[in-house]
Amino acid sequence: PSLERIAYSGVDDSGNRPGLRIVASTGGPSEQLTDVEGDARPQWSPGGQYLVFTSEDRHGNWEIYRLDLNDRSILRMTTDPAQDVSPTVGPDGRTVAFLSDRSGTWAVWVMPLDGGDPTVLFSVRGGIQNWFDHSLQWIP
Repeated sequence: PSLERIAYSGVDDSGNRPGLRIVASTGGPSEQLTDVEGDARPQWSPGGQYLVFTSEDRHGNWEIYRLDLNDRSILRMTTDPAQDVSPTVGPDGRTVAFLSDRSGTWAVWVMPLDGGDPTVLFSVRGGIQNWFDHSLQWIP
């Protein structure tokens, strides 16, 4: 797939059909990828095969998901009652980092892009007041 695309959470030109969308970096009509209004914060994997995102509306609390752009399948990556948010894919394309308060305090966690058990990397000192104001970036 072309890397000349922008992923975002939004609606169509008529203001309907919320969800994740992609559009060419040169503009034009957008393509709807998901139809769940709460899908948010999409991030590309290296190579553009996957988008990772967070959603509250799919299972009643904030979880991390992976969308395969080849077949449009969605993998639920986390299943914790805590807030799992702000995913980003590592430069190797095999690991996802995300914020979570699952340990009682906010921390950065990592897990395989193909799913599996997350592990904590470090706690976020001072906590996070509004996670939607924060994001993670992972560079080589």
